[in-house]
Amino acid sequence: MFKLIRNLAEFGTWVGGTLLVGVAFLVTSEVVLRRFFGIGLAAAAELSSYALAIAAAWGFSYAVIHRSHVRVDAAVRLLPHGIAAWLALLAMAMLTCYAYLLVAHGWEV
Repeated sequence: MFKLIRNLAEFGTWVGGTLLVGVAFLVTSEVVLRRFFGIGLAAAAELSSYALAIAAAWGFSYAVIHRSHVRVDAAVRLLPHGIAAWLALLAMAMLTCYAYLLVAHGWEV
């Protein structure tokens, strides 16, 4: 099961990276079109915002799975493994609650 989650996170990271490269080309095209032809792409800013959100979400999941995210390792490493595991579980539960609040209150926007 963990291998499936790890592979899914890695796939999502590649998708997010590809989206960011696509957005870079989109923004570059918009700048060139605006500079030389006086026209712009109406949806470029919105699409780049969506791509950034998707890439960040997938990147965060990849970082959590590979334990490469920024956290308070100095204090956690001093704790016994059992307490550190419970604190990690508590942190994930709090993150889940925060994500729920963001979705619940942002759904109407």
